[in-house]
Amino acid sequence: MNKSRDDVIELYLNLSREVAKCKEITLDSEVIEGDTALLEYSQKDVCGNESATTEKQKVRMKNEGGWKIDEVEISL
Repeated sequence: MNKSRDDVIELYLNLSREVAKCKEITLDSEVIEGDTALLEYSQKDVCGNESATTEKQKVRMKNEGGWKIDEVEISL
């Protein structure tokens, strides 16, 4: 099934939130260039682990007859 960019963004965000239950994950930026979208998320600990740094997730999506996730980079 061909998914829209917004569908894939929502799917990734829901999956990330389910896997990382102690993290608040928010979309910080979205840059679209042709058939590529680069997304950057920040994640913050919400379970009291006192993390001093903001963690980042970078997601590259490609449109190949529908949008899909091409690469994910998570910096902890």
